[in-house]
Amino acid sequence: MLSSTATTVLPTGRIEMVLHYGDPFVQIGDGTQDRMSRAHIVGQHCQPITVKATATTGIVIVRFRPVGTASFLGNTLPALSNSIVDLANLFSRSATVNLIERLALTESHRSKVNIVEQFLLCNLSDTPFDERSAAAITQMNRHWGREKIDAIAKALGLSRRQFGRLFSKSVGTTPKKLSRVLRAQKAAACIRSGAAIADIVDWCGYADQSHLIHELGAHTRKRPSELFDAPATELHRQFNSTNAREFCGLTYL
Repeated sequence: MLSSTATTVLPTGRIEMVLHYGDPFVQIGDGTQDRMSRAHIVGQHCQPITVKATATTGIVIVRFRPVGTASFLGNTLPALSNSIVDLANLFSRSATVNLIERLALTESHRSKVNIVEQFLLCNLSDTPFDERSAAAITQMNRHWGREKIDAIAKALGLSRRQFGRLFSKSVGTTPKKLSRVLRAQKAAACIRSGAAIADIVDWCGYADQSHLIHELGAHTRKRPSELFDAPATELHRQFNSTNAREFCGLTYL
């Protein structure tokens, strides 16, 4: 797949492992274009990331369940916040290079998935699964991030401070930041579907239209009217197809 147009990826509320077995991407900043490593971890983000393909692309993306990431990356999650980290800094460089080489030499998509699964299973950590944070995320998703953090903490038998520490360690971000990301994702998806702004304000629990515009601006750097005006690129079409959205549960710009 070829694409020379920049693609903006919204915060997802999940940590991702991105493996480029084709040509690498560049990350675009304010007047900069930095070459990205072929294998990297994208930590929890509160702002969008803009990337661009350099030539032919081949990508495997692992979207970890919010609480499941600790099973592979241990207690490093808070340190990954708002960062993109070379996979070789978390695992061995030789294992990382071997992983990318095997993906490049394998034709079948299913075989590529099996290779990545094998890599992850071989690198499981002994960090216990946090049931309380998992229950909190289920509640946040059910209410589109609108439920009060104090209420969730109380239901779990924790103080707000205890809940915040536990959650950040298990998920890689604070409960409040994740709630904001979830609401922004829901709002972006509603805008894409053509819903009225007034309805989105009500559904997502924003105080008013100004609040919605401010929150979307913080998470997308765009106003609602600008969100989907840009012409679709190959990457847009790939990631925003109906099947991809249903599987990934997020929207790319």
